[in-house]
Amino acid sequence: MKKATVQKAGIEKNKVTIDPPQIKVETDQLFVPSEKSLCTFFYPANGHSYKNHKIIVESSKFLKGRGITNYKIYFTLEGDESSHVKELFAKVKVEGLPIAFMGALTKDEVFDYYTKSVLLFPSYVETFGLPMLEARQHETPILASDMPFTHEILDGYDKVKYFSPTDAEKLVDYMEESIMFANKQI
Repeated sequence: MKKATVQKAGIEKNKVTIDPPQIKVETDQLFVPSEKSLCTFFYPANGHSYKNHKIIVESSKFLKGRGITNYKIYFTLEGDESSHVKELFAKVKVEGLPIAFMGALTKDEVFDYYTKSVLLFPSYVETFGLPMLEARQHETPILASDMPFTHEILDGYDKVKYFSPTDAEKLVDYMEESIMFANKQI
């Protein structure tokens, strides 16, 4: 954020201070690795195209092509928010992909998903990626886009793997790794 602000505004970096929000999430439960949780993926995000749900749908198609079907992805979308989301929803239905459009969830429901699923965060534009911070505080595994804002939030976190927000195959590899680990270890 600081680097982008300095470059855009053309000012000295010592004149810019980034003060991240101090968010304390009450976590009474942490992520529990299990066969089900490592095969469950969750993306709590609105339907703007920069949130990049498209790469998750593409990755699901790749997984299906590899014969991997023992997983589930949950979106906090209804499926009719915009023409973009409607297209994704239709593609999921036509392809028979294991992606559920659940709609909005309460904060407690979102926190519950952090304890029983892997967070997907492929967004390529954010001011502050709150789901990553919340998932981190729940010790949730995270597959996140390799962007400066994700590194700001997840620096030092050992349960994150980064991928280019345009590299569906790398995301597929990480998802497959989680699914296969669940099937072998748990």
